[in-house]
Amino acid sequence: MQKGEQGALDFFFHAHYKPLAYFAYTILGDTLEAEDVATEAFIKLWNHREALEKPGSIKAFLYTTVKNACINALRKRKVVAKHAMGFPQELNLLEQTTLHRMIEAELLRNLLDSRKVLPPKARVIFELIYIEGKSIKEIARDLKISISTVKSQRARAIQILKKQFPYITVLLYCMENGNSTLN
Repeated sequence: MQKGEQGALDFFFHAHYKPLAYFAYTILGDTLEAEDVATEAFIKLWNHREALEKPGSIKAFLYTTVKNACINALRKRKVVAKHAMGFPQELNLLEQTTLHRMIEAELLRNLLDSRKVLPPKARVIFELIYIEGKSIKEIARDLKISISTVKSQRARAIQILKKQFPYITVLLYCMENGNSTLN
């Protein structure tokens, strides 16, 4: 074995594989995982063959390797299970949030593209309210126009855009009331 003879590894594999796989199965309760652990033990044996001097130390090495691998596998399961308990809810929330943001972004893109059809005064008012987030009073003051003019231009813009986007009222309401993640 120490000299790298494949026949020696085959001998120990045939002598110890099934008992090692069974030993791993009694700890892990999973046949495939137990077989993987037993196989990995022989790979480690081959990689450390020069350090092993007696046939008895080979058997001890294999069982110790399998035991340690099983303990590591159980620890990994525990960590995965701990994180997985909240993960489906987190994943679902993330998917919903991502989908919500994608839909909102597309709606806003369509809305921003469509504002080009608005008359100049209505477009300015629309952009100040829905893109810059200014209040009607601020716009009236900054543009030196009456509040009623701002309101009528906003209504005109919404009326024109409603023809292209029937859902626009809901989107604009969300944007005005801070329910949008885009403003």
